[in-house]
Amino acid sequence: MPINCLDCGEDLIYKEYCTRCDLDLSRRARGLMCPNGACPARVQESIVYFASKQGLEIKGLGVKVARQLLQVGLIQGVADLYTLQKQDLLKLEGWQEKRADNLIKAINNTKHAPLWRFLCALGIEHVGRGASQMLANAFGLEIFSKTYEEIKELKGFGKHSSKNDRSKIAHSFVEWMRKNKALVEVLLSHIAPTPPHALPLSAPSVGGFFVGKNVVLTGTLSRPRAQICQELERQGAHIQTGVTKNTDYLICGANPGSKLTKAQSLGVQTLDEKALLSHLDQPD
Repeated sequence: MPINCLDCGEDLIYKEYCTRCDLDLSRRARGLMCPNGACPARVQESIVYFASKQGLEIKGLGVKVARQLLQVGLIQGVADLYTLQKQDLLKLEGWQEKRADNLIKAINNTKHAPLWRFLCALGIEHVGRGASQMLANAFGLEIFSKTYEEIKELKGFGKHSSKNDRSKIAHSFVEWMRKNKALVEVLLSHIAPTPPHALPLSAPSVGGFFVGKNVVLTGTLSRPRAQICQELERQGAHIQTGVTKNTDYLICGANPGSKLTKAQSLGVQTLDEKALLSHLDQPD
């Protein structure tokens, strides 16, 4: 196993799980990660995630395009996407008028994107789709100036959530904003994200099976995880990133890993995907 990053040479650190995709790494050889935020590989991945369906959905900006734009020096990070010029793209190998037009249009379409999508696209550890929606709904555009104490006490994180979960998310968010203040200011000048309405994005089902329940997902599921989380939230569930004594249900797909072991040790009830879908189809 390598001990240094193959791209930037930084000492690698061990991670037991990936908070972005909720993937257990304890039994995989991919438990090592580079902590260097300026690492070329991490910069490339941040651009790909920013443009993904979990982020701002910039069609046509995948791994190959991100790598090409970085290699030729047209961009150095996500903020540079908004200064790309069509004539610069046309100078690159494999680019014609239509392809260049489509990418520029896709990037421009992200301007005034929903605030929660913008927050999620930043790729902040522990701040996924659910947390991004809660933060956007609770604070609107003021979220960028909120303190650790204010975010930690956010009731929208779920009254049954452990204080440790809320503290972890709050600390990760505030620290990332502090370290990337200049980047956020540049992005906001280009994107001007749209804050949510006063009402929640969707009202939870009254009397649904998961109302007020803390739920954790683990393992490989047959449907996109983001879609399942959205349906659970519509039923009033609170999505957690890790199993705690306050977790009500652990949803297990294939190869659930260490989260299942922890749930069993804490006496947390588990549901397989078949049981999950039956409750989602018949919420009452």
